[in-house]
Amino acid sequence: MPGLADQAVGALLALLGVGTSVAGLLGLKWYSAGGHAILSRSQLWYSAAATWAFGQILQFFGAHFATQSVVAAVTNMGIVFNAIGANRLFGETFNNWDTIGTIGIILGAVLVVLSAPVLLVESMTMGEISAMFGTSPGPLAGLLVTATVACGAAIFVVVATRRGWEGRTSLGLAFGTLAGFNGSYSITFTKLVWLLFAETIRPGGENGFAQPAAWVLGGFMSGGEAIMIVCLVFGLHRSEASVVVPTYYGTMTVFSAVQGILVFDLARELKTASAVHFVSGVIICLAAVVLLGSSRRHGELLRAPRVNASTLLRTSGMASSAADQAVSRASMVGGNNQRGLCHV
Repeated sequence: MPGLADQAVGALLALLGVGTSVAGLLGLKWYSAGGHAILSRSQLWYSAAATWAFGQILQFFGAHFATQSVVAAVTNMGIVFNAIGANRLFGETFNNWDTIGTIGIILGAVLVVLSAPVLLVESMTMGEISAMFGTSPGPLAGLLVTATVACGAAIFVVVATRRGWEGRTSLGLAFGTLAGFNGSYSITFTKLVWLLFAETIRPGGENGFAQPAAWVLGGFMSGGEAIMIVCLVFGLHRSEASVVVPTYYGTMTVFSAVQGILVFDLARELKTASAVHFVSGVIICLAAVVLLGSSRRHGELLRAPRVNASTLLRTSGMASSAADQAVSRASMVGGNNQRGLCHV
């Protein structure tokens, strides 16, 4: 287990990393909103993407010094950074229910990572990883359960996009969920790749990347990261950052914790109190996402243009009056033409 100094260094790197990543995401949101003051649009996009990638690298090195639970808890500060940036840059306002939902996501995610058991294994061979997936249904179940939730979000994204539901809160929640799932997938396979790397550099250890299956794990790791950023870019283009980013961080934390427990068979390490805290954290996080979505959806309805009955009556009356005047002018013109013909 890392010492206190290493935990502090890892937490600091993770905090700097998540702040930098959120700055990059807000830059991508600014790009999709058409904003480009100093930089050109292409320069803005590349700068924002590079900023986000640099933040991910900082978080990656933070995980080297600190335990997973500390890094995961710190990265949820990205929700706070995003709330401040979205308000300053895009004028996305927060009411009391939005604030409660955002705080709930943070508390639920922190409760999940602090109660989840820590993986104490420092290295694994490819044979041990293959045996882990072959002898127990837990690893595949962890990936399939979270994939089922992500499939539901993916189906909703496809339907909503075809129907032109851009700007809707529900679409932002779906994209945030998809990004969180792919982020958790990337985290899970990153753990496996790190374990293979540790085995490779261990004195007397075997080359963890000598078998093609190890590169398949690396492909899943990079593929999950790539799909995650695509979901974030499309989500930020079609919905508010104050919806997409909190959903992304909250679901990624919950999904990665569930996958970590099932993939590495850590359920037996959960004591009664820890299990209660873990389940409570998941419930709080999901309830907070629903609350945030309902609050932002209510805000959409309030911001939508309204037309009441009196406005419709006035509008129809004005239209009828205009039509009557047009008919009268047409009749006068027709009558004058007839008189002119008779005169000739």
